[in-house]
Amino acid sequence: MQKIPKERDPVVLADWMERQALYSGINHCSFEELKSIMEVDGTLAEEALKSEVQPDALSEQLIVHTEKEIRRRKYIVKKAYPFNISEGVLYASAAKKYLSYIFCLLISDREYYSSGDLHSPKLFEHLVGEASKSYLGGEALRFGAFRKPPVPIGIFEAIDYLALYTGNEKLRDGYPVNAIDKDLGLDIVAWKFFPDKYWGKVELYIQCTTEQEWEASKGKLILDKWRNIFRLPFNPIEGLAIPYVLPPKEWLRQAGILVLDRLRIASVLKSRKLPDDIINWWKWCQARLSQARQSLSLH
Repeated sequence: MQKIPKERDPVVLADWMERQALYSGINHCSFEELKSIMEVDGTLAEEALKSEVQPDALSEQLIVHTEKEIRRRKYIVKKAYPFNISEGVLYASAAKKYLSYIFCLLISDREYYSSGDLHSPKLFEHLVGEASKSYLGGEALRFGAFRKPPVPIGIFEAIDYLALYTGNEKLRDGYPVNAIDKDLGLDIVAWKFFPDKYWGKVELYIQCTTEQEWEASKGKLILDKWRNIFRLPFNPIEGLAIPYVLPPKEWLRQAGILVLDRLRIASVLKSRKLPDDIINWWKWCQARLSQARQSLSLH
């Protein structure tokens, strides 16, 4: 069984239950298991002491709120949500049709995180590209570092390529770009033309991060730089994509930034046919699940 998180927060505990259902090998996890582990862990008693509530009452409250959080997720994501609740048990389906949600859930598990892993974050960026394309009903391009053809590797050539495909005119005396610049904080660009394709359209400029301290990434994408590279008739919408679930109470704190969290990514991709290289995402998920199940079986 995976370690219980220290945070006694319904969003964190819902993540734990979802992963436990997938990692267990039997595709389910009960709320009774969660309650039992919280009580054995010992931190529940500490929380109860702080809040002046009996541990049993506190655990019951957490179970109720965790179940509400899971039902909230199912309501938002609908058919793209790979879990169901029945009689106090959370059942999981590791089917490929739930890829977008499962991928984000697994990549957000910090127990299997490696700072030297450059592959997983890039897969996440590609998934965000598909999600932003689906959301706008337009086009998207991954501009982030370690680019692959057809997007050029070099920053100068990549900017020219971006200008060509978005129809944005480059400023002659714009922001001073250096050859060592990677992506200027820009991972995904998404846009939607009007049928006339004249000047003026909706554009999303998105920074992606799989870091647990994802708020530290806010500000890495400086739109002023890009407004001084391209002649933009309207300010682009600044976005931040994360594989985590943003708690309801946190949304107001993100004013000014369009956040794409796990629920939004999965919900906009539920009816979209992903490209042929979906197999790369699915192989990644299968390998991660195998790794997690093997690790848990050894404990």
